[in-house]
Amino acid sequence: MDHKSAGQWVFSDSRLGAEKIQLISDILNAKTDVRLRVTGESMRPFLKAGSIVTLRREPLEKLRIGDLILCRSHGNAMILHRLIGFDRKKGRKRDRSFLVTKGDALDAPDQPTPAGDYLARVIQIASGNGALKACRSMDSLPAWAGNYIQAVYHRFRSRLICSYMKTNK
Repeated sequence: MDHKSAGQWVFSDSRLGAEKIQLISDILNAKTDVRLRVTGESMRPFLKAGSIVTLRREPLEKLRIGDLILCRSHGNAMILHRLIGFDRKKGRKRDRSFLVTKGDALDAPDQPTPAGDYLARVIQIASGNGALKACRSMDSLPAWAGNYIQAVYHRFRSRLICSYMKTNK
C-alpha cells in the first residue's frame, strides 16, 4: 500500500512497474522526500533488505563520491547503489554525463548510468520492521567520510579484479 505521511511519500510494494517509477520520479521532482523499503542483497552489509531509505532529489552538482543514489535501471527497475565515480567525456573536467555506481557486495561496478537516469540521493537510513528503530542521517560529516572511504575502496577493488582478470586470460 502506498500513502503520504508528513510530507513524504511511502512506497511499501517492492514490485515497481513503469507507472510507479514515473510516479516516484514525479514526486521527487516536486521536492518531496520518498521512503522506500530496500529489497535485494547487493548493498550488504551496509544496507540490509528490509531497511527503509529516505530519498531526496539533489542536483547532480551536489552528488559526492560515496553517496548512495537511486537510478533508473534497465527496463522497469530501479537500482540503489553507491556512487564510486563519474565517467567524464575526454577534456571535460566537471562533466557528469555518466554516473559510476556499484553495490557493496558485488565484485564489479555497474555499467555507467546516464545522468538523466539519476533519481535521488539517500538522506536517511532506518532499520526495523515498520517501527523505525534506528535512523542514520547520511548528511553528517562522519557518514560522508565513511561513505567516501567505502567508495574509494570499492573502486580500487573493482580495478584490481579487472586487472587480474585481464592478465590471467
